[in-house]
Amino acid sequence: MVPEHLRVMALHIRRRFVAVNAATVLALAGLDLILPDALATPMAGPVTFGMALLGLYGVILIGSAVWYDRAFAARCDRPAGDLVGVREER
Repeated sequence: MVPEHLRVMALHIRRRFVAVNAATVLALAGLDLILPDALATPMAGPVTFGMALLGLYGVILIGSAVWYDRAFAARCDRPAGDLVGVREER
């Protein structure tokens, strides 16, 4: 049985991860709806504003995935391992 404090912590971490990524997707979709031609604006040669925003979203997605992994390792994995007597070397 998983202790309640670990279950709550995992839920909090998941919600933050989903919120960051959903907000980014909604911002990109909203920008496309509000300013439909803005994403096609050339910035530097063949690179458009939309391509730059998509690249930024990729960075945010990778960064949030790294944060998610580290947050779970620090806040959930170690306490759960301590409960069952397992220690992992990092």
